[in-house]
Amino acid sequence: MYCLRVSEHQVTAWKSTLIRCMVGLIDVPQLYPVRSWQETQ
Repeated sequence: MYCLRVSEHQVTAWKSTLIRCMVGLIDVPQLYPVRSWQETQ
């Protein structure tokens, strides 16, 4: 149960981070190659 809860929490946090990044609320350069991030900038 504990492991499942931790996994679900991590997945939820990961999805939330991805959604925020997609909508441009936050920048998460570590999710992408440095070259791509610099090109976006």
